[in-house]
Parts: sequence; C-alpha cells; structure tokens
Amino acid sequence: MMHDLDSEPISGYFGINRMVVNLESVDLPENTSIKMAEQMIQGTNAFGTVGYGGPTPQDKPHTCQIFAYALDTMPELQNGFTEEEFFDAADDHLLVEAEMTFEYPKL
Repeated sequence: MMHDLDSEPISGYFGINRMVVNLESVDLPENTSIKMAEQMIQGTNAFGTVGYGGPTPQDKPHTCQIFAYALDTMPELQNGFTEEEFFDAADDHLLVEAEMTFEYPKL
C-alpha cells in the first residue's frame, strides 16, 4: 500500500497511490500494474481507478509511505477493493507489517 501524505483528496480516496494484495513476487518491474496485472489483485487509488496512480507533486516535494503487510491468509478481494475492505479482510490475520517513508520530488 502506498500513500502520498501531502496530496489532496480525489474521488474520496485520500492519498492512496497503490494497493496490491496476493502478490507472490518480490520483484516489481516498471509498469507492474500492467505487466503483472494477472498475477495480483489491485485496489482503487486516489484517482478512482484500479492500479498505480501518482504521485505527481506540482507544488512541493511530497512525503510518501509504503506499507507492507504479511498475512496468514490470501485475502478474498476483487480488483477495485478499497482500503477499508483490505483492513476488514486482514483483520485477525496480520503477522507482521513494515513501513518506509520517503520524499517524492516536485515535478
């Protein structure tokens, strides 16, 4: 899951650039949303579309966070799932989580 902490809410999804579940690969090539679409389930991003979207900071560098969650099950979600649906499906299944914060430069 990737969030842009400095973005403005769009389509009701505040700052979500990417959500992916049931991804078995640890190698994510460029254009993963397209190249590996059949190998994962992708959530709805801040632009209201499925797959990767953004960040595209025009005003200043944006602080972004990537969260990784290891679960003891494969969530039964469909493409287009929301953040709330992910956390509902992950409830009581979380083994470990990791977080990375970084700055995405102004474009």
